[in-house]
Order: sequence, then C-alpha cells, then structure tokens
Amino acid sequence: MASQPVVVKLLLDTSHRPAPDLAEQLDYTEPDNQLVGITATYCREFPDDDVRLLTHDTGPMVSAKTFGIAFLPIDEDWLLDPESIQQEKQIQKLKDDLTKLRNAEPVVDVVLVTSDQRGAKTISGEFVIYEPLPEEEIERLLSRIRMHFPLATQFESPESSKEALVNADIKRRLLGTRFTPPSNDEILEYQNTSYPSWLIECEAVLGSFHDCLSANAKRTVFSIELSNHGSRPGKDVLIALRVSGDFRIRHRNKSEVESAESLNQNYLVTLPAPPSPPKGRWESPLAKMADFGSVSPTLLSMADLTPTFDPGRLEALQASRYARAQDAFYWKEGCPDGPVDAFEIECKQWRHGIKPEIITGEILLPSDVTGDVAGALSLTVHAENLSANFSKAIPVRISVTRQESIKKAEECVEALLNQSKIRF
Repeated sequence: MASQPVVVKLLLDTSHRPAPDLAEQLDYTEPDNQLVGITATYCREFPDDDVRLLTHDTGPMVSAKTFGIAFLPIDEDWLLDPESIQQEKQIQKLKDDLTKLRNAEPVVDVVLVTSDQRGAKTISGEFVIYEPLPEEEIERLLSRIRMHFPLATQFESPESSKEALVNADIKRRLLGTRFTPPSNDEILEYQNTSYPSWLIECEAVLGSFHDCLSANAKRTVFSIELSNHGSRPGKDVLIALRVSGDFRIRHRNKSEVESAESLNQNYLVTLPAPPSPPKGRWESPLAKMADFGSVSPTLLSMADLTPTFDPGRLEALQASRYARAQDAFYWKEGCPDGPVDAFEIECKQWRHGIKPEIITGEILLPSDVTGDVAGALSLTVHAENLSANFSKAIPVRISVTRQESIKKAEECVEALLNQSKIRF
C-alpha cells in the first residue's frame, strides 16, 4: 500500500495574551518574554495538548525551563544563510543614493511655540465658559442702574446752587448774556428716545455678558515655526494645517503677537454711559458781533486741487502693488477672518537658510461644548522637489471649566455707577 503524503497544517491564533501572573518575573516589553508568557497561557487552556515553545534563542529556553514550559530548539539547518557580501554592498549603495537624493531636497524643520514653552510637543490650554445671568439678576442690576441714573424731569434752571445763581447774574449784568432753556424737541428726544434706548442697550449687554466674558477669557495661542534646512529651495511649496477634533482655529495677525501680553490680552467689557439730559445755553450778543469780524480763508480753485489722471501710471502702480514675490509665502485662498478648519499658505521658491516662516493662531471651541476637548493639528508640507510629503501631528488638549458671571457683572455695574471702566 502506497504511503500517504504527510500534511502539516499551520494555524495562526492571535487571541492569546501573556499570562498576567508572570508579569513580575517576565518583562513583557521584550518580544521573547511575550512568547514565553503566551505559551504559558496556552498550556493552561489546553493542558492535554503537546505544547512546546519553538525558539533558537537560549534566553527564551532558560525562561521556559524556569516556568516548566516545554521547548523545542530550532535546528541549524532551518536557518537561512547569511546575506552575501555582494548583497550588503548593494544595500549600502542604495542607502547612499537615498541619502544623496534627500540631501538635494528641502529639509523641513518644525518648532512649536506655545504661551509657556518653545519647542513644545502639545498645544494645551483652558477654556472658561461663563454661565448666563438669570433674568432676576439682570432685572436687579438694571434697577440699580435706573436708581443711580434716574430719568431727568427738570430742565428750566441752568444752575441751582446759590453760587451758580450769583455767577449767572454777573454774566447777565456784565456780558449781557441770556440763558435759553432746552427746547421741547430736545426734551422729548431725551425722554422718549435716548434714555429708553440706553436702558435697552444696558439690558442687552447684561444679557450677553457671559458670552463677552467667555470670548475675552485667556486664549490658547500657538505659533508654528517652519524652516528649510536643506541645501535646495523648495519649489511650489504648499503648507497645510488642518484641524482634527471638535475645535476650530483662527489666524492671529502679526500685530497681535508682537509681545507676550498681547497674546492673552483681556478686553474691556463695559456698560454704556447714560445720555446727558438736555441743558440750556448761554447766548451773548458780543459773541455774535465777533463773528462778523472774522476773515474767511482764501478759496482755491478746484482746478488747482485736481490731480492729472494718468490711466497707464495707475495700472502700473496696481500691478506692482499686487505682484507676488517668488520667495514669500501667501495665503492660498486669502487670509481667513474667522474660525476655520484649515490654514493653507503657498510659496514659489522656499529659500533655505533664512528665518523661519511663522504660522500663528488660536484654538477656538464651540459655545455648546460640554467637556474637555482632545484632538490634533495635522501639518503637511508639499513641494515639487520633495520626494515624500512632510507630515506632523500636533496633539491638542483643552480643559473646559465653568464659572458664574454674576460677580463680574456686579463689578461692571459698579464701575458704571462710579463712571469708570474695568478690565476683565
């Protein structure tokens, strides 16, 4: 009877994990120890099977023997022959060619700068959400404002003190001045328009006070410095910075980051000042007579002031103004003026060995955010003479906290009552 061919089946099972009780004796960060731990787990799950550790290394053999695990050394005949000298030479040549090729390309270097660290690895910050003022608190604050600045109802007398009356009498006797009270139209405009509108504006400020505080809280600002440290300029370079996560980015102008203070500057939050009640005015006949003696300035002919229009010169000026420099970066689709998901800048010739190109922005979160935010900024550099695109992921971690706004609102009202401004 002819012998049947031997069939060997090799099954790969990746569901087993190293035995956790051996973690103190075996360092599972080492692959050889992981094999010993997995074999121990398999032996326990299938105690009736013939389980052996197949290895060529004496280290796993010693570990297996220590824990009573059978092992089978790999025969020397199973091992591949070492690579020939010729193969090593070819590999080294390919490595040298690759190094030479990369040395002839732009070499991108990136430095992340945050508010507290240069060379940071992560953009981290805090986002404060201020709670809205309750309606009863808004009404209470408005009542204080109305009591402190009541609607004026008396407009006849210009001054009420005894000293003011004496001064007014002197004006009438010596200068012939005469006091004219405010007109009915001025009074009605103040009582029916200016004063009610001011109260409505105060109520609107208090109603959105929490949004102002949240918007003007400490900002999470970052700068990314990009340099070309290679031996060649980059050709047709496109740098993209894209958001990955529940946040947005806003571009920061150069004027906003000239000093460290301007990065997290807190802006004024104020209530509008009350309108001034209409007052009468003093009129003097002598002042009117003085107006007749005034000399009018010499009038120039409009023809002398009108410049000669040259369409050709205007066209040349516009062309020179909007011409792009070959070695400067420009926004691909125009500078964004609000929160966006991505920045893109481009340059025809990114010169090497010059000062870095800086992208500066701030992290913005949605107003309805409910918890801490984690994400990343994905930076990618494309170039015609770059064999592989440069990419880098910058982690973003923003903690979110909530605060009451009533205390700061009271300070703001107190500042209005004292006719001063206050910073938050």
